Amino acid sequence: MATAALLLTACESDDAAPAADAANAEVGTEGTADEVTDGAETNAPPATGIPGTLVNFDLASEALMDAPWPTDLRRDPVTGRLDLTGFPNPGQIDLLGRYIASAEDNLDGWGITSAAYFTFASAIDPATLPDAKASTQGTASVMVVNLDEDSGAFGELIPADSTWIGTEGYQYVPDNTLIVQPFYGRALRGGTTYGVVVFRSVMDAEGKALGQPQVVAAGLADQGPLADLYAPLREWLARARIEHGDVAAATVFTTGQPTKELKDIATWVDDDAPAPALVDVAVSEDNVSGFELVEGHYTSSNLQAGVVPYDEEGGAFVIGAAGPEVQATESLRFALAVPSGEAPAAGWPVVLYGHGTGGDYKSMLTGSKYSVAKELTKRGMAVMGIDQPLHGPRAPEGTNTDVASFNVFNPEAFRCNFRQSAVDVLFQARFVAEVGTVAGAGVSVKLDPNNIHFLGHSHGGLSGALLAPFAERIRSFVLSGAGGGIAYTIRLRKDPADFKLLVETLLQISDPNELIIGHPVLALVQALVETTDPLAYARHFRNPPGDRPPLDLLLTSGVDDAQTPAVTALNLASTAAMPILAPGPLPSPGHDSQSIAIVATPLEGNMLNAFGKGTMAVAQFADADHFAIFDDERAGPLYLGFLNSAQKADPPVLK
Repeated sequence: MATAALLLTACESDDAAPAADAANAEVGTEGTADEVTDGAETNAPPATGIPGTLVNFDLASEALMDAPWPTDLRRDPVTGRLDLTGFPNPGQIDLLGRYIASAEDNLDGWGITSAAYFTFASAIDPATLPDAKASTQGTASVMVVNLDEDSGAFGELIPADSTWIGTEGYQYVPDNTLIVQPFYGRALRGGTTYGVVVFRSVMDAEGKALGQPQVVAAGLADQGPLADLYAPLREWLARARIEHGDVAAATVFTTGQPTKELKDIATWVDDDAPAPALVDVAVSEDNVSGFELVEGHYTSSNLQAGVVPYDEEGGAFVIGAAGPEVQATESLRFALAVPSGEAPAAGWPVVLYGHGTGGDYKSMLTGSKYSVAKELTKRGMAVMGIDQPLHGPRAPEGTNTDVASFNVFNPEAFRCNFRQSAVDVLFQARFVAEVGTVAGAGVSVKLDPNNIHFLGHSHGGLSGALLAPFAERIRSFVLSGAGGGIAYTIRLRKDPADFKLLVETLLQISDPNELIIGHPVLALVQALVETTDPLAYARHFRNPPGDRPPLDLLLTSGVDDAQTPAVTALNLASTAAMPILAPGPLPSPGHDSQSIAIVATPLEGNMLNAFGKGTMAVAQFADADHFAIFDDERAGPLYLGFLNSAQKADPPVLK
């Protein structure tokens, strides 16, 4: 192997615009490991391969697994649309076919957590594969590398796990397949070109160096059907002083931009959408003590097309030439808890509360130890709750909110349900900012338009992570029971059902060991729904658009959380480069890979960018579950103190 790779320091930035495509070759271009058609104008003699165990590289085959992927050979250079012809579907399962079709219709690039697949002619020695930590060393036998000059991080190596599938006889993964899975805690950048390189220092089962297919040799020599695809790879190899003959195989691909649509929608909500308007308000008939409670309705735009609750079809956003197309104007009910006494001159600071799945607009009133409405009004903050999409009067009576919200049976709704929740909060923030005083029927509540905050639990925490980078009206965020990486959730979530068993049943998978994180179906689902996965938005926490400082954000997680597995909270935090608050009971490889130290309280302004400071951390609590902030004597005071500080100081103090 050549000398250590040239590593350039990665600057934190928003998702890049799609780079010029690395490839414009057609799928099916003639050329295999044995025969290559010269596709570049050159006087050089045709490149020859190197004998040995070879990666399968049949570009003429329609079967996706017959050549390394993801690859920009299967990505349209203009639209970014993917060609998933030949995606494994051995049982011709209709639902999987719908996911494949939806991915082809909706994605503009490969996933930011995309695994790469290399199928070999025969076995290799798995002991010669690197672990994730070793994969970022310049001598690693497998590397995931940033190949995008415009990203500001060209040459950055991404930690990745390498998994060898030998002769297990799995249904969706051929025997002798190497799966290279980038860390979920170091999600790739959107709109960015990457390479996955397998070097000949990986040994075959007999201890011999791998060979190099002729098509690979030609591409590295700027010849044949891989010539354009490999252009950025050749540049990196040259800078890193790595010999072409050290490469056994490589694939180059460009990620999509899963956050772009919601970012554009947020701008539309602020600038061009129909303004939310108060419909009615009155004093609540509920018996509460320690604060006042009013209820009412206001108008808000719903962007999901189709018939609610979108059981088998519908639920997608429709984006026209002029922006999002409003499908319905809803009259959303709200509850507003108001501190007793006279409001400050500017109005009451207000916390927008996003409830969990199965809750409603009054969930903030529940009598937990650290009841949201009771505790925040004691601290001089009003609290406003609304119904999540597909909850209460927003869905037909009898709708199962768990199934409807996490609707894996309808990929269009799966992609948009939680984004509609984010859109609701964007409109809610605009309502508070523009209406100012909520008045009518003996009610007059003045709210401070410049002192709006957000607290979301579970469902609300997940959707809160989506809107956080784009909600310029909201000063601080607390996300409870939120995490990133839907593939992890499928693998690990057991409440309200065993999600892994459900997916195995749907896919007719009989071997309980097959459905690993890097499984191609999980990779497909993850890529398709990344637009609604907090993991895709985490990089923006530190660098939100609009030349703004880092967000003020607290993420809380119970180690024993059965609904949002604790590892997904760490995935989300490490992708955001968000430190763990001491004592941090669980190890986090994503944090370790970035040398992000555990921090202690008091914490203030610990996150920096060119525009200022923000206070940001993830707090995990041993022996706590999904509801830590409501019942745990460590979590409750922490989130309450953070919001109390945020209403008075910028950046707030976490203590």
